[in-house]
Amino acid sequence: MKTLDEALFPWADPALGWFMTLAERSALVELVGRVQPRVAIEIGTCQGGSLQALSRFSERVISIDIDATVVERLAGR
Repeated sequence: MKTLDEALFPWADPALGWFMTLAERSALVELVGRVQPRVAIEIGTCQGGSLQALSRFSERVISIDIDATVVERLAGR
């Protein structure tokens, strides 16, 4: 049986943490999915949970974080 996250976000990598409630994640995915922006900017990448939603529905994403390890940790994802 699928979890609620797997059912709602089948494209999401479960290894990437989201620091959002289920309602916040759903709202973000719905909004970005409807708007499908050419460019999205994320400030504070952390574990990349919301970044995967932005990159799924945007042509280009600019992600800014003070943690220099983010690029290496999320490479290829």
